[in-house]
Amino acid sequence: MRETILTDKIKDELERLSGEGLMYGILEAIENFAGEGVEKGYFTKEDVLDDMEISLWIAYADMNIAEYDRYVHAEKWLKRTEIRARGCGVWYYRYSVALMYLGRPDEALDYAEKGAQEEPAYPWIWLQLAALRAHAGRVPEALSAIEKGLELVPGDYEFLRRRGEIEAGRSLEEMENHYIDEDADRALSALDENSDNRFLKNVSVSTILEDPERLSRVKNILGAENWEPGVYCYFSMRPGGVPLSCRFELNEAGASKFEPGWLENFMALFGELEEKGAAAVKAACGEEAPLEGVSFSQDRSFMFRYAYGPDAPGFYVRFGRDFTVRGGVYADEQADRPAYSTPEKETVRAHIEKYFGGVSKISAESLYTGGRIEICLIPPAPERYYYTLVTCGMGAFKMNVPEELAGEAPQRAELAICLPADWKIDGKEEEWYWPVRCLLVLAGLPAREDSWLGLGHTVPRGGSFAGNTALSGVILTRPQDAAPGCEICLLPDGEEVAFYQIIPLYEEEMDYKITEGADALMERLADTDHVVDIKRGNVIF
Repeated sequence: MRETILTDKIKDELERLSGEGLMYGILEAIENFAGEGVEKGYFTKEDVLDDMEISLWIAYADMNIAEYDRYVHAEKWLKRTEIRARGCGVWYYRYSVALMYLGRPDEALDYAEKGAQEEPAYPWIWLQLAALRAHAGRVPEALSAIEKGLELVPGDYEFLRRRGEIEAGRSLEEMENHYIDEDADRALSALDENSDNRFLKNVSVSTILEDPERLSRVKNILGAENWEPGVYCYFSMRPGGVPLSCRFELNEAGASKFEPGWLENFMALFGELEEKGAAAVKAACGEEAPLEGVSFSQDRSFMFRYAYGPDAPGFYVRFGRDFTVRGGVYADEQADRPAYSTPEKETVRAHIEKYFGGVSKISAESLYTGGRIEICLIPPAPERYYYTLVTCGMGAFKMNVPEELAGEAPQRAELAICLPADWKIDGKEEEWYWPVRCLLVLAGLPAREDSWLGLGHTVPRGGSFAGNTALSGVILTRPQDAAPGCEICLLPDGEEVAFYQIIPLYEEEMDYKITEGADALMERLADTDHVVDIKRGNVIF
């Protein structure tokens, strides 16, 4: 077999994405390349899985995303290509890092030691080896590894910092709890411990070392029974007397770092949270179902699963760490919802990049109608002073457009919304998250109600989007501030996908549209910026 199945073209693309920091873009590019190659018979699925260069690229992207599930993913890909890793220090480095973040530091040390033997000229294996030797109590050998690294990269910030941490007796998690870039690291150090960014960095390293005493306390607070540890921790609990199937979506080390006070609040609020989730399921799906299970994520968000039994299709409601509902209600991913083919998806993604801007991040969100939808994030740029969020996947479902509009209104659609440059784009609190929730609710609406969405349609929320704004509905318009041609994307088979802009509205503006028509409302909105302004003036007054 060839050394790698990657072509020069895809290698150049991966290097470009890496240079721009687009880690999800790397994973997407590899997925598309591999899927097309297998489909056309250029190579087999086994060729993809056995390709070490592919596994290294995947691990690189995963580790820069730095979420627990990504380390799980990286370890699986790298393990498959271990037989080809001889002489490759970067493979041993990345595999050792993955093992460390999965709570297996002893194994990580073994692989770091071997990596230093296989390719001693690769500097970063010595950085990893120094931390793991120090964790094992081998401080003189750890400092020796630091000196070896400094011979290869004299004056390097990471090595100098790690030497100081080892001499100060810092733990393995403390050594990992900073950024490689010196300026970014200083900015992190200046953050308040209660800030979201500081919190997320703290939890990112929480899966390395277990705290047995605190894990015992976590189990006691939850009343955990039938505990089964592993990559994920499964257990049952009975907060209302009925057994629930539960899990931590991380290992015992990560579970042990959950704050006792937060868990005590969770248990105290459990009945109220269960009722909120049940009400959300009933409102969205018209279904009533008992609570079947709970799962906890690393960022302290959690999800309630409502179903008639462990094997029954379930409805899910996610809560943020502040105990508020986050996102819409969605069903098991196995539900029968159409998805774009690889060529269709590539076409839609290319259309988004051409007309809306370069995508820096993609998040995959589940819809209660089944399947997953992507939210593409286009960041501000010199020529564009705002964020743009665009769906990719809504258009895989053909909407039920009335027969009299056949040929006029496309059956497929995607949605966009624009947010100010100072918007807290990764914020999980409702005041920041509601635009994503809005996209997901609207993307699932045609399938949920066997209906359609088109130009000029308004959709009320039934209350304000968040506590800091009176905006409470939306109108669909043509995309704003985008090049001609942005409104329609032609799929490979010639079918049209319409792109609509979401403009949030006040209740009075929606009422005006009902009585006077969409054109009259759009005339009044003519001077209103398409970028969301939660305090903008009401055009009816």
